[in-house]
Formats: sequence, C-alpha cells, structure tokens
Amino acid sequence: MSSGSIADWKSWCDEIGAKLCDPNAQPNDFLKYTLIPSVINELPKVPALMIDWPDQLFESSNFRFQVRSGDASHDFHDCQLDIVEWGARQSFTFVLSAGENLKTRLALEIEPQRDEHGERDSTYRVRYISGDRVTIQAAGEGWEEVSFFEANPPLVRLADGSQISGNILLKPREELPDTFERALIRTLDWTGVDFKKESRWKDGAFVDNSIQGRFIEHLAEGPATFIIDDDDQGESADVVSIEETTDTVIVNLWHCKFAGGATPGARADDLYVVCGQAEKSAKWTWSFENLVKHLLIRENEHRRGRPTRFIRGSAQELVTLRKSARRKFVVFRVGIVQPGFSKANAPPEHLAIIGGTNGFIRCITDEALTVYASD
Repeated sequence: MSSGSIADWKSWCDEIGAKLCDPNAQPNDFLKYTLIPSVINELPKVPALMIDWPDQLFESSNFRFQVRSGDASHDFHDCQLDIVEWGARQSFTFVLSAGENLKTRLALEIEPQRDEHGERDSTYRVRYISGDRVTIQAAGEGWEEVSFFEANPPLVRLADGSQISGNILLKPREELPDTFERALIRTLDWTGVDFKKESRWKDGAFVDNSIQGRFIEHLAEGPATFIIDDDDQGESADVVSIEETTDTVIVNLWHCKFAGGATPGARADDLYVVCGQAEKSAKWTWSFENLVKHLLIRENEHRRGRPTRFIRGSAQELVTLRKSARRKFVVFRVGIVQPGFSKANAPPEHLAIIGGTNGFIRCITDEALTVYASD
C-alpha cells in the first residue's frame, strides 16, 4: 500500500484532530466492544449465527491445512463447518464437510463440575457422532478429528455479539442494543426470481431465476472490475466483486440466502444464517493476498463443473491486480442479500440482528454492512 500524498496525510490529521478536540467524545467508547471471558456451565439461550475454524489456525504465516479420509485429501479451500443442532443446555452438534461427499458429524459437550475448593467450574469434550472418520493436518501435526477439535475448539458467534470457544464465553463488556437503520437497507426488483433458489450453479448445471443470478446481473451494471462466483463449501463469499481505481482496490464480499417463504416477510430465520455467513467471512478481510490466493485455488481446483468462476475479469488479470494492489489502498466491505426480508415490514428485533452483525463488521473492516432486501 502506498504511503499517500501530503494532502492525504493533511486530511487524515484534520479528521483525527477534530475527534481529539471534540468535547462530546467519550474516551472509553471503544471499551464497550471489549470481549470479557468467563467459564460457562451451559450454553447461552441465544441463537447461534455461525461456526468457524478457530482463529489461531490463521496466525501462522505458513498456514497449511488438510482433511484426509482414506486416499482422499481436501485442502482448506474445500472444507467448512456448519451448525446442525443448537438449543440444548449442555451441547451442540456440528458437521465438518470436505469435498463433495465427505461429512463428519460431531458434538461439543460442556461438562459442569466443581474444583477442589467446591467452586463450580466446567470442562468440555468433543464426541464423534456419525459419518466419515477423518484426520486433520494443521500446524505441522496430524490429528484424529475428535482430538483436533478438543485441542482447537471451533468458534461459535451468537446473535448478541458474544462468542464461544470450548467452555469459554466471550461476551461484550456492555450490551450492544444497536439496530440497523431501516433507511440504509437497499432494495432490488426481484421480479421473476424464485426466492427458494439461492445458487446460480448447482449440481453441475446453471440455475435459472436464482437469487445469485439476479444479484450478479445487478453487479454487472456497476463499476466492478471483477465479479467472481465463489459459491459452495469453503467459500469466502457467494459472490466477490472487486473494483479498481487509480489508488484504491475495493473488495466486496456478498452473501446471498434463499428465503423461508415465496414472498418477502419478517422471518428471523431468513436473517440468522446470512448474518452468520457475513461474520464468518471476516477472516478473508485480513489479507488481500490470502483472498486472491483462495480465489485462484478455487478457480483452478474447485470449479464444481463450472467452465469458470469468473463472470467478469480473469484469473490472470487477478494475478496482475494482486501485484499492483501492493501500491494501493485496499478497502474491504461485506454485504448480505436476502430478498425474503422486507424492508418495510421488518420489526425492530430483526433490525437488531442486522445491527449486531453490522457492529462486528465495522470493528473488523471500518466499513458498514451493506444490506439488500425487498421493498
């Protein structure tokens, strides 16, 4: 990234100076987003938005990851975790998917107990339920699936902004009642789109009237230099659009979701999944280099029958952009697309769900969440 011109630095100083001199500024505002850890004896009665690999996996500069079963081997870009069951007091069930057919179902169970002083404490364990038995190669070690997740518990993010790792709850210091402003929700004409068809490409064939197809048409009308279909397990987003200007690269990670009904409404379930996908993609905003590497691997090795994942631009042009981006500012934005969600009829509690995700995305990217819905 370039250091910027003197004029850029002057503008930055003016903005920072105005904040420092603002008599109404609350110097401890940033602390309300601080996550406070505590040991839990049961799961919170809060909906889970998503489950993902533990953050420590990505801390190594030489990140290597593979899931193996028999002779089959799958890299990180073709694997993902999903919550299957949530709501029990002591456990939740999740599934590890790799490739087109491999699935391993597991449960993480919290076990309350008392320490030597009689104080309540807890531990946790991971239990194999069904499916393929696999080994996981990570951080230079090989693990059976149960041992891997006991040593590296998956990260679960909840609708109230808190998250769980094993038997540790990380909860914001303050309640975050932020709601998303209704006026900021954008709408599209969804005429002719089947709200229950999410993907534009499924089972090796193009799908007509899909949500992704309509949204890609919308993106194609705009200034995007690249439009990439990254849908399928292991995705960074359903659709990635990249805009290049003279001094900036703007990356948008778009998450589309089918609706629970044929018409727009006020269904909370239509939001939980797509908001979870948005938060899950935050790790791809840490490094443009890593995102490009992921997209190239997906194009070269994981097309799932597509002739190409590039709707606009090409793999070679993306390689060129990766090089030129080292001299530019890179901005990441995240957006959700849910035509089953009605802008006009959304109740405050649903705007609060989006508001929680917006707060998380803003903390990571310094950019607001973009929301597309129906009128």
